[in-house]
Amino acid sequence: MDVILNISSDALDDDLQSLTSVLCTTLSREADVTATLAEESVSDGTRGVEITLGTIILTFLSSGSAIALFNVLRSYFDRDSSLEMELDREDGRRLRINAQNVRPTQMNQALEQISTFLGDS
Repeated sequence: MDVILNISSDALDDDLQSLTSVLCTTLSREADVTATLAEESVSDGTRGVEITLGTIILTFLSSGSAIALFNVLRSYFDRDSSLEMELDREDGRRLRINAQNVRPTQMNQALEQISTFLGDS
């Protein structure tokens, strides 16, 4: 299953793509997902591809991917409470996560939401 992860932050306007690139690498290394930066074709007459800022495409490789994804995302929220992330499935379902959702008192609920979101096909 492919999921699009959109990252936003009011505090990181200039560094958003740098954070996105690092997160993409971290997810590929530490979670059981294939993570790639989203790209779009550029208009005719130009070369290369355009990177879509703050967007990562995730392909989940196992059922344990939800826990690994949650742990990686939680570590980023711990570092920057202004981050917001939105997961979009191919069927149109959407899950929005922010630092408020992953406070210690809400960890189990947030993990359950991600697991349900990724498990329902």
